[in-house]
Amino acid sequence: TGKRTFDETHWSDLNGIRMTAYAAAKTAAERLAWSLAQEEDCPYSLTTLLPGVTMGPMREHRAAASLAMVTRLLRGLDPAQPNFGFTHDDVRDVARCHVDALEKDQAKGERIALTNGFLWYPQIASFIEEKFPELELKTRRMPSAIVRIFEPYKPRLRSFAPNLDRHADVSNAKALSIFGEPFIDLDRMLMDTVSSILDKAKDLPKNIKTAS
Repeated sequence: TGKRTFDETHWSDLNGIRMTAYAAAKTAAERLAWSLAQEEDCPYSLTTLLPGVTMGPMREHRAAASLAMVTRLLRGLDPAQPNFGFTHDDVRDVARCHVDALEKDQAKGERIALTNGFLWYPQIASFIEEKFPELELKTRRMPSAIVRIFEPYKPRLRSFAPNLDRHADVSNAKALSIFGEPFIDLDRMLMDTVSSILDKAKDLPKNIKTAS
């Protein structure tokens, strides 16, 4: 609980109680990459870019895993929304920064966080409800006590329980200093994400209700 802000000097604790197998694998892989890059005979320089949950316009007709939270809201799959959240970024910024990292000497040998702010899941639901009033969304909040009771029996609840009521932001000061351009704001990111899913996604159910 509480609010903390991290930066590139921080690493995930592989032995922490919040650590998932997926996150542990990503952390171990990056540590190994840095270990290899720092060997004297390594002919390459290394840059790692560290995005948060990446949203923005879709290119394909099936929503990627990173858009799962929004597609669940649009499908109405959950009766209420737990109070968890993540740092976010727009896919267009992530793509731009990957290109810039290849071209800018300042990026060589650096870990660079590409996050652009923290959003609670219920906050995303409320935003969509306000901007897309034709959609009937389930925006009621699920009490955290209920989440903790049912977490052992519900895989989905277990997946985000480590982030329940936890406001963990990540500074993007280094990214802005190296790449220069400001990031797309989170409101535009969400607007473009939802519009794209509604326009392109073929895996949304046919019975999405709209207000009459």
